[in-house]
This record gives sequence, structure tokens and C-alpha cells, in this order.
Amino acid sequence: MSDYNHEITSKRLGAVILAGGRGSRMGGHDKGLIKIQNRTLIETVLDQIHPYINQTVISANRNIKQYQDLGYQVIQDDTPDFSGPLAGIARAMDVMNKELLLVIAVDMPALPSDVIPKLLSLLDLKEADICCIKEGERLQPLVSVINTRLKADLTQYLQNGHRKVTDWFQQHKLATLELEDNTIVNLNTFHELEKYSK
Repeated sequence: MSDYNHEITSKRLGAVILAGGRGSRMGGHDKGLIKIQNRTLIETVLDQIHPYINQTVISANRNIKQYQDLGYQVIQDDTPDFSGPLAGIARAMDVMNKELLLVIAVDMPALPSDVIPKLLSLLDLKEADICCIKEGERLQPLVSVINTRLKADLTQYLQNGHRKVTDWFQQHKLATLELEDNTIVNLNTFHELEKYSK
């Protein structure tokens, strides 16, 4: 991205790392605290986004103290029922005074190094509300940049009982950054974790 400027970008863009899930496919383990090569997944994701972001919050619903010990603000969902990624995104919008919000799931430890500036550039180019990854025909909504002016709309969507991220994205002007299939590593199971660690 030729016009990338760290100072300008960091003023516009904050980040939320989504680590608030149940970890159902990992036996209930808190994925963010699982270690790969002596680094937890949350630390690995923080390392990836650090060059671009100067305000990051962690969305977590358990092991709060362990996440706080990393030195970042930790936010919890407004409801106690693990309401899904959009609940964490909505809470991040509540606490973050930024024009744009980078969303990344904690189980994505190997983003392409240029994906954040590319998402931001495409969002601006398309004058979109949201820009996310698309691999083939499949959206990867949990690597995305969202304009925080959508906060009220997202709150209403959640209050109406909706939870699906892609459905909400598609209600707005959505740009997609096209990548090849399986570009984004997504560790949902211990098998995937073991395979990635080799």
C-alpha cells in the first residue's frame, strides 16, 4: 500500500482481538491462552497487529486477570451467555474513540504481513462501511475493518436477537479483499493446532 502512513493510520484505527468464545471445539479451553512455540495465541496476534495499532482492546469472558496482565484493556460482553463475535465488536465500539475498528479473532496467528494496510486501503478506495477477507467464495468476517459509525445499527441488530456476523456485514456497504483459499490460518481444533505447530 504505497500511501500507508503509520501516524495517520494509528489515529484512525483501533483494534479488538476476539478471545471471548467458549472454545467448544477445543474441549472448552480458552484458545487465547493456548501456547504455540512458547507464545500464547493472544501474544502472537498482538505481535502481528502492533506495527499498525496504538489502541487495542481484548474481548474476553473468562481468565480476565491473565489477559489484563498483558497490559491491555480487557472488555467483556454485556450479556453472560457468550453472545458471539458481534457482542465483542459492539463492546469495543463502546470503549474506543476511533473512526475505524480492526477486528481479528484470537485463533488467527499467521496473517499475511500486509493484510491490515490492504484492508484499510480497500475500505477507503471503495468508500465502504466494512472491509473483510474473502477466500474464494467464503467470507472471513473475523479479519475485517469496520467503520464505528455503525455502532448504533449493530446494537439494534443484537437487541433484535440476531448474531450472525456475515448477515450483518451484508446489510452494509461491504468491500472484500480477495485472497486464495486457505491463506488465513484459523485454529479451531487441537488437530489444526498440532498441524500448524509442526
